[in-house]
Amino acid sequence: MRNLKTTIMLLITFVLSLTTILAIHNFGDRKTNLVESQILEQNINPQSALAAKPALGINPDGLAYFSTQWVFVDIMKQSSTWITQNITPGGPFNTKMIEQIPVDENGYPLELPLIASNGIPQKVVTILGNASYPSGDYLLLFEGEGEIEIFGKNLKTQKEGPGRYRITRTDGDRINVAIVKSVKGNHLRNMRVIMPGFEDNYEEQIFHPLFLERLQPFTVLRFINLMRANHNTIITWEDRTRPSSYTQADSGHGIAPEYIAKLANKIQADAWINIPHQADDNYIRELAKLLKQDLDLDQKIYVEYSNELWNGLFEQTKWLYKAGCENPDTFVPAQGDNDQGIPGCNDFLSSVNLHVKKLARIAEIFDEVFQDSFDDRIIVVAASQAVSPYLSEQLLKGFSNTKLNPKGYKPAALAVAPYFSIKGTVKFEPNVTVDEMLNLAQEHIETGVLNKALKQKQIADQYNVALIAYEGGQHLVARPRQKQTPLTQTMIEANRNPRMGDLYRKYLKSWFDTVGGGLFVHFSYVYPPGPHGSWGALEFQDQPISEAPKYQALLDTVEYLPQKTK
Repeated sequence: MRNLKTTIMLLITFVLSLTTILAIHNFGDRKTNLVESQILEQNINPQSALAAKPALGINPDGLAYFSTQWVFVDIMKQSSTWITQNITPGGPFNTKMIEQIPVDENGYPLELPLIASNGIPQKVVTILGNASYPSGDYLLLFEGEGEIEIFGKNLKTQKEGPGRYRITRTDGDRINVAIVKSVKGNHLRNMRVIMPGFEDNYEEQIFHPLFLERLQPFTVLRFINLMRANHNTIITWEDRTRPSSYTQADSGHGIAPEYIAKLANKIQADAWINIPHQADDNYIRELAKLLKQDLDLDQKIYVEYSNELWNGLFEQTKWLYKAGCENPDTFVPAQGDNDQGIPGCNDFLSSVNLHVKKLARIAEIFDEVFQDSFDDRIIVVAASQAVSPYLSEQLLKGFSNTKLNPKGYKPAALAVAPYFSIKGTVKFEPNVTVDEMLNLAQEHIETGVLNKALKQKQIADQYNVALIAYEGGQHLVARPRQKQTPLTQTMIEANRNPRMGDLYRKYLKSWFDTVGGGLFVHFSYVYPPGPHGSWGALEFQDQPISEAPKYQALLDTVEYLPQKTK
């Protein structure tokens, strides 16, 4: 059966690859050299053939009260975690006593006020929304017996009955909701804050329609940010966020897995999941079972182990280095006098070995759960660093090590993040112009990014896997010491310039046509610009598309790609 599937997928891939398309007007006049993919000459598996198909995905942003992305119509689902405050006037904004307050399985305090270690009765407060959210009537609903306090700028509140408040918001900022009193045995719980216009259908219309509408063009949703893959603290299945949790914006655990399936089903998109780096086998198995049960049968699942396990800024990388050195199966001794990490251990190569071992085990568990549909639906992804072909080769080579991969699994795709930024180590003066910056970005695409991507493609072809992009787009971020200078504002203006859209069109066309890359997942969907970057294709959820050159370019690319695959 698997041989038949392989033959069919190879025939499909062969037909798709013969189609050569002239660039439509949205992609400018620049010609690219169409490179025939080496993939046709190789005995690739069905999963690799699926990943190799040109397609465009996107990374939705994470949940937070300050996010300008409207995920849920019930904004309590993206409220802040509880902070504690003194009931009596005065004191700090956050007394940091939340660990002392007993809560139920969904995070609601069992009794308030509570006298904490500071000797002062405490209330809990959550923060919802921000200035990007629409004005109008928000409806607060809850169950239980107690006392609520609502405060914020330009708010009017009216109690309409037990467990029901109307909050009229006019040009306001955030909404603060405090539980001042909660009666033991019938504590306040099941809080909802419904956006204007959804009072009658919020239970059926879980996701905001505009959030869904502007995601609709993309074929893959990567859940790294919604799952909070970076610095994630989940170990067991019991650690996960539940759909009934008071907020889905837990920075340590991420969104409830049930919402991954619901969102992918709504968009009819494939789901790309990131397994938390410390997750045990049972977590992986239960997540696989949930996705098999809840995700529509037509949806594929890209499976990646954590995120950017080469990036020393992330806790998962630090953990992997240490754990790789401690595991006898993955330990590589240090050589020579260059031992600058964990004493006696080549922590880099040891971490690569552990990455392979973990990903092979993840593949094994998903195969056990999905059984006959594993080949059709599961795409195992080995993620590397775009500028490090050496790392890519070490990763892919590691799957031939039977100590690391006793069942012989192999990834379907090598994934990199081919961002473009500023070529070289140019030190900017504060008066650099937008045009100068965009000229340098274009140079980086043409002489840096594409060359590295072609090298990665050669490695992917060597190991018979697809080359895909887990993230990508512009990467204009000032150095830390420059983040409060005019340089940051120039970078923001460059992202808003129509030329940025033109760069995106040529950059993406080159990825598909010149490099021969497969799926490309843009980073990210909705994200407000600032000193830490201008990552969003949209700056806020209801931004006019005519004012969003990157999002326009992504839509043009989506229109272009079907022509390549007819």
